Amino acid sequence: IVPFRGGHYRVVERLGSGGVGTTFKVVQLDRSRNEELGTYVAKVCHDEEAGRRAVSAYRLARSHLLQHQSVSGIFEVASEWR
Repeated sequence: IVPFRGGHYRVVERLGSGGVGTTFKVVQLDRSRNEELGTYVAKVCHDEEAGRRAVSAYRLARSHLLQHQSVSGIFEVASEWR
């Protein structure tokens, strides 16, 4: 179980790894009711600079990506590297 931004996520499986980081399938949990709230894809960057570059590139392209159904959006970004 991984805490993130006030929520709790269970890692279901590792989907893959590349030059920027590793991607996981995660399930958000409501621990008080022992319920699953949703399934998401989470990316963990290998280092801080790679993460900053990835988020910066996404912000530049975001308005153009909203038209494409096959491109996933970024919903949450950690406020600090650790």
